[in-house]
Amino acid sequence: MKKFIILILSFIAIITLSSVISAEDIIDETVSEVTVESEPEVGKIIALMYHDLTDDTEYAAANPSWTTTGEKFRFDIQTLLDAGYQSLSCERYVSGDYDKSSNYFIITFDDGYLSNYTIAYPIMQELGVTADIFINTAATARANHFRYFQGNIMEQSGIVKIYSHLTTHMYANELECVKFCEEVEKSFDSLKNSLVQERMKIFSYPGGIYTEETYRALKENGVVLQVVQNAPDFEYEPSDFLIRHSIGYDTDMSSLIS
Repeated sequence: MKKFIILILSFIAIITLSSVISAEDIIDETVSEVTVESEPEVGKIIALMYHDLTDDTEYAAANPSWTTTGEKFRFDIQTLLDAGYQSLSCERYVSGDYDKSSNYFIITFDDGYLSNYTIAYPIMQELGVTADIFINTAATARANHFRYFQGNIMEQSGIVKIYSHLTTHMYANELECVKFCEEVEKSFDSLKNSLVQERMKIFSYPGGIYTEETYRALKENGVVLQVVQNAPDFEYEPSDFLIRHSIGYDTDMSSLIS
């Protein structure tokens, strides 16, 4: 009888031990699964804002906030390329057609200076990078601005796209919202009538100045990206804005990358 009881107790002990081991295995497997999971790597996007270019280093040094030289522009972009950054257009940014884990730079120009065509465009061809130019559509007849036929040449190359910087250089906070939006639509119509390529509704605010009212009105009117220099202080969708760094002759690109 005692032997029988001992056998029964031994059997129960073996069953209990097996259960404990099985439970420990399950816990270990669960911990292992949790450990393997990690957040996806997210790359950086640096949006650059240029204006005019010149071959006169003295002029660029005297007006560094909105002017740079072709040599410095080439050096800036080569610095980004050497740091492992890739060129990205606004259109690809909006469509999400890029690897989110990689680092990119977006080249933009404001105002539509002739130097964008004569100096920057050949350098972009040489380096194999893209750029987006935002023009005041009523200012294309100015001597220091490129013409629409030159815009078409750049767009047909596939490395440049031209968008609206309003009709003239008026600030959003100086006009009634309805009037401002009318001027934006006029600029879109001018681009449609004067350039061959189709384009998204992307808009760069003159002076980077905008209001919550203009933001919401333009979004409602189909503008897919609003280009500025400073982040909004109101509630917004981050994907609706592209926030840029102003690049001039005195900008240290290595420091900006850091």
